[in-house]
Amino acid sequence: MTLAVCLPSLAHDFEVDGIYYNINNSTANTVAVTYKGASYYEHTGEYSGSVIIPESVSYNGNLYSVISIGKEAFYNCPEITSITIGNSVKYIGAKAFYNCQALPSITIPDSIASIGDNAFYNCTGLTEVNFNAENCTKMGSNNNSLVFKGCTKLTKLTIGDNIKTIPSYAFSGCTGLTGELVIPNSVTSVGEYAFNSCRELTSVSIGNSVTSIGKSAFSGCGGLTSVSIPGSVISIGDHAFQGCDGMTEVNFNAENCTTMGSY
Repeated sequence: MTLAVCLPSLAHDFEVDGIYYNINNSTANTVAVTYKGASYYEHTGEYSGSVIIPESVSYNGNLYSVISIGKEAFYNCPEITSITIGNSVKYIGAKAFYNCQALPSITIPDSIASIGDNAFYNCTGLTEVNFNAENCTKMGSNNNSLVFKGCTKLTKLTIGDNIKTIPSYAFSGCTGLTGELVIPNSVTSVGEYAFNSCRELTSVSIGNSVTSIGKSAFSGCGGLTSVSIPGSVISIGDHAFQGCDGMTEVNFNAENCTTMGSY
């Protein structure tokens, strides 16, 4: 009689310079950064210090392009102090940097096309986000997908001049955001709940290409004192500025606005 021994499958296929990778397409030679072991919670804290994600990596005589940071890749690594994301990376998976509490800042390169649910959840040390991802069309997937949820110390947000959309829930609950928020002229839409409960914001400069402001986009921003709605805006969702108790002035220049709420 032959006994079959079942060994646990590993998330990673190989490791180079302390970073673990999973081959996601052997024909195209592409890989995703992942965690060590068979499960994301098996080796929590495996990564620490400065982490550099290269654009490509060599292994067993093959050159692989690093196109994604996999789901939960850096889950619960509270001692990561910096992260550099190569310009080949297109996708950041769900909970990729969950609970990376020592991470002080992050630059989202323009190569990024999508960011998964809770990707930076509880990054409590995060104070600055440079959002340069001009090709990013998706940030989270549902009503509970607050990508920067728990980032209460985030005080500075720079939105790149090529960004087309501020996705729904993108910065909802970032209660530490202060001062003026500048939405550049490249942006055409501000999604639902995008800046919900960012109560320390005092002013918002909305670029003159924005055509839609989503439902509850700025609700709960009690520190806002004034806002100007540019002429480009066609629609404003329900409760877009609900709870903005400090608002004393609204400059409504949207002459072509045909929809304001749904009822």
